[in-house]
Amino acid sequence: MTDELTYSRYGLWHFVKKDKQKTEPYVSLQRAGKNLRGLMRILMFKRFESSVYAFQQTIRRMIAMHEHFLDALKQGVVPAGEEAQAILYEPNAAEEQDIVDALRQVVRALCGRRFRH
Repeated sequence: MTDELTYSRYGLWHFVKKDKQKTEPYVSLQRAGKNLRGLMRILMFKRFESSVYAFQQTIRRMIAMHEHFLDALKQGVVPAGEEAQAILYEPNAAEEQDIVDALRQVVRALCGRRFRH
């Protein structure tokens, strides 16, 4: 285990099957992930530079979002896409199961739109 941040959640391309990595939409996912990881590093630095309190609040929100993300993964849902992220960022989510159910619906809709033949 490493002692540094890897931003794995923002580098989903690395978890795509090797035979799919060179096809769209996964090729774009690689570039987007690299850019997103860079932005997250800058966000963390800027929040810390702003104040320790702002940094702590950002870390608390990120931990909550990552916990929801992991809960969804444990239930077989990969929360990817803008709509899924909006659900993860929802500050007043009452129940974790409701979050996972909402993510499942978004992922089904996204997969249906993107991968229709």
